Amino acid sequence: MELMFDTKSLAFWELISRKLLTQEETAELIVPDSFPDMERIVDSWAQILLRSKECRAGSIHVSGSVQAGLLFVAEGEQQPRRMECSIPFSMKLEDDALTQNSFAEYSGWIKSVNARMLNSRKAMMRVELCSDLSAWEKTTMQIPMLKEQTQDLQLRTNRYNVLRTMDLVERSITIKEEAEVPQGLPNLHTALDWTASMRVHECKAIGSRVAFRGELNVQVLYQAEDGSLNQCSLSIPVTQYVEMNRDVEGMIPSVRLCTTGRDLQIGEGGRRLYINLALLCQTRADNYEQMELLEDLYSTKDHIVPNWVQIPVKAYLDQRVLQQQLRKTVSAPAEQVERVQVFCEAPQQTRKGEEVVFTLPLRVQLLIRDASDALQEANERLNVEFSLNGSENCSYYTTAAVSDVYAAPVSGGVEVRCNAMLSVDTLREQSLDCVSAAQRVVQEKEKERPTMIVCRMEEGQSLWSVAKGCSASVAELMEVNHLQEEEVLSGTLLLIPLH
Repeated sequence: MELMFDTKSLAFWELISRKLLTQEETAELIVPDSFPDMERIVDSWAQILLRSKECRAGSIHVSGSVQAGLLFVAEGEQQPRRMECSIPFSMKLEDDALTQNSFAEYSGWIKSVNARMLNSRKAMMRVELCSDLSAWEKTTMQIPMLKEQTQDLQLRTNRYNVLRTMDLVERSITIKEEAEVPQGLPNLHTALDWTASMRVHECKAIGSRVAFRGELNVQVLYQAEDGSLNQCSLSIPVTQYVEMNRDVEGMIPSVRLCTTGRDLQIGEGGRRLYINLALLCQTRADNYEQMELLEDLYSTKDHIVPNWVQIPVKAYLDQRVLQQQLRKTVSAPAEQVERVQVFCEAPQQTRKGEEVVFTLPLRVQLLIRDASDALQEANERLNVEFSLNGSENCSYYTTAAVSDVYAAPVSGGVEVRCNAMLSVDTLREQSLDCVSAAQRVVQEKEKERPTMIVCRMEEGQSLWSVAKGCSASVAELMEVNHLQEEEVLSGTLLLIPLH
């Protein structure tokens, strides 16, 4: 006789694939006819602008552009001149499980940027990109459940709290801010280069919205009216919200931001800046969902033949942000630091015993003035290490960032300080056994049978396995043997009632 089973449906977004991609883009820059010949290149920069994400069957396509530029010193001149370009890029993530309804989550950053002279009228710009691309698919999991339970059936169930992604949305927002050039800095005459990035400090799910708070960090390298170089650093508090597809109250939200457009205007007099930043907000809401599985069953009067299936569980265990203050001296003959940039490369991970060690390579790029007041470029590579206790059954996905970058000349070089951050998502994949069907076989009772036997607990044996083998219940064994808990030491003698 078949036991009656039902199913419970669990709907959520499942991570299909996540990869860290790196690629190189290049472009040639020609010196305008109105400019003199180049003597040397002293600085370069780049920023990523996302244009589109498109999900197709078996792949995700991402495209955008890199706004890049350089500063060079011309023959017979002291003040730098500027050239810039826009370099298109595209990338593809392939996975057979992807469909046109998949959700793509993207973040990208500059790994390195440099420019070199091909001749006095031509330069080669080289930019390395790092891209963190995740693909999600909406799925429904069917969990078998016993529909009817009789008194003789003994069930072993287990409840698992699994962190599931319940909602994913992307929304475009525009941040418009005004800011004053800090006191002590001269008026801004010409902006040579500027970068803007949004750092999120706090997310909160309220009703059907995810609100986030952070700061907009703006760095402007500019020339004053007297031709001097200056760097203006601004930190502007920003609060925004994203409308979700459903009620996410009490869930765990997270936000990934991508820049899709930017504009900087200088106010009259050179003291006021007007910043316009277009962002794509990719917002996720996770929630701990309880999943109850029937792992085993038997009967105290009949023989039960169960069928098992494996339930795949792929879920995030946690999301952590590791931070470390970096303070290093870079060897460079600097009398003055005009600008410092710190670029993150792809983090690497190794296992040392019970710890997972993440190594974050950093590339420091300096624009300095030497003892003769000439502009020079200096570069150095540094490593930062982070560690956490980890499991061999887990996968770790990381993204890196730096903030609060500072540099100043010291004895023997330039002291560079920054806050290095590593965001670590821990993912665990496992398969859990679950009873999906069972058949009851009626057994005839033996006419002559003892009412009680003695059993010795063996190493690794559980009270459940003893009870199942003797067609008794765990509760009955605990009562007869005056046990307070199911954990029983090996070698213990147990009285086993027989029915």
